[in-house]
Amino acid sequence: MEKIDFAKANGLVPVIVQDYDQEVRDAFIDCDNDTILLQVNQIGGAACHEGFRSCFFRQRSGDDWEICAERVFDPKEVYKKSL
Repeated sequence: MEKIDFAKANGLVPVIVQDYDQEVRDAFIDCDNDTILLQVNQIGGAACHEGFRSCFFRQRSGDDWEICAERVFDPKEVYKKSL
Protein backbone atom coordinates (compact mmCIF):
# COMPACT_ATOMS: atom_id res chain seq x y z
CA MET A 1 0.00 0.00 0.00
CA GLU A 2 1.35 3.42 -0.96
CA LYS A 3 1.28 6.10 1.75
CA ILE A 4 0.34 9.57 0.49
CA ASP A 5 0.77 12.69 2.61
CA PHE A 6 -1.61 15.15 0.95
CA ALA A 7 -0.58 18.02 3.22
CA LYS A 8 3.07 17.70 2.16
CA ALA A 9 2.15 17.10 -1.47
CA ASN A 10 0.59 20.53 -1.99
CA GLY A 11 3.53 22.34 -0.40
CA LEU A 12 1.28 24.90 1.32
CA VAL A 13 0.06 23.32 4.54
CA PRO A 14 2.38 22.87 7.53
CA VAL A 15 2.37 19.26 8.62
CA ILE A 16 2.28 17.89 12.13
CA VAL A 17 3.01 14.18 11.99
CA GLN A 18 1.04 11.98 14.35
CA ASP A 19 0.91 8.24 14.85
CA TYR A 20 -2.42 7.97 13.03
CA ASP A 21 -2.86 6.50 9.59
CA GLN A 22 -5.71 5.88 7.22
CA GLU A 23 -6.02 2.75 5.12
CA VAL A 24 -7.75 3.51 1.82
CA ARG A 25 -10.64 1.09 1.24
CA ASP A 26 -12.06 2.62 -1.94
CA ALA A 27 -11.75 5.71 -4.14
CA PHE A 28 -14.28 7.59 -6.26
CA ILE A 29 -13.96 10.57 -8.60
CA ASP A 30 -16.72 13.01 -9.54
CA CYS A 31 -18.09 13.73 -13.04
CA ASP A 32 -15.77 16.74 -13.56
CA ASN A 33 -12.67 14.79 -12.49
CA ASP A 34 -11.82 17.53 -9.98
CA THR A 35 -12.85 15.88 -6.70
CA ILE A 36 -11.81 12.57 -5.21
CA LEU A 37 -13.66 10.80 -2.40
CA LEU A 38 -11.69 8.28 -0.38
CA GLN A 39 -13.31 5.75 1.92
CA VAL A 40 -10.82 4.90 4.63
CA ASN A 41 -10.35 2.83 7.74
CA GLN A 42 -9.11 5.17 10.46
CA ILE A 43 -6.17 3.57 12.25
CA GLY A 44 -5.35 5.22 15.54
CA GLY A 45 -6.98 8.17 17.25
CA ALA A 46 -8.22 11.13 15.25
CA ALA A 47 -8.32 12.32 11.66
CA CYS A 48 -9.74 15.77 12.41
CA HIS A 49 -7.51 18.72 13.35
CA GLU A 50 -10.18 19.72 15.90
CA GLY A 51 -9.47 16.55 17.87
CA PHE A 52 -12.33 14.33 16.73
CA ARG A 53 -12.00 10.87 15.17
CA SER A 54 -13.74 12.19 12.03
CA CYS A 55 -14.23 15.67 10.57
CA PHE A 56 -17.96 14.87 10.45
CA PHE A 57 -18.69 15.35 14.15
CA ARG A 58 -21.67 17.72 13.85
CA GLN A 59 -25.23 16.56 13.23
CA ARG A 60 -28.26 18.61 12.24
CA SER A 61 -30.74 19.06 15.08
CA GLY A 62 -33.69 21.32 14.27
CA ASP A 63 -32.23 24.67 13.19
CA ASP A 64 -28.82 24.01 14.75
CA TRP A 65 -25.79 21.75 14.39
CA GLU A 66 -24.87 19.73 17.46
CA ILE A 67 -21.63 17.95 18.25
CA CYS A 68 -22.39 14.22 18.18
CA ALA A 69 -18.95 12.79 18.98
CA GLU A 70 -16.31 12.99 21.69
CA ARG A 71 -12.91 14.62 21.26
CA VAL A 72 -10.02 12.18 21.11
CA PHE A 73 -7.37 14.84 21.83
CA ASP A 74 -7.14 18.54 22.76
CA PRO A 75 -6.04 20.45 19.63
CA LYS A 76 -4.62 23.29 21.78
CA GLU A 77 -2.14 20.81 23.24
CA VAL A 78 -1.26 19.13 19.94
CA TYR A 79 -1.03 22.22 17.73
CA LYS A 80 0.83 24.61 20.01
CA LYS A 81 2.21 27.70 18.26
CA SER A 82 5.94 28.13 18.57
CA LEU A 83 7.24 31.65 18.13
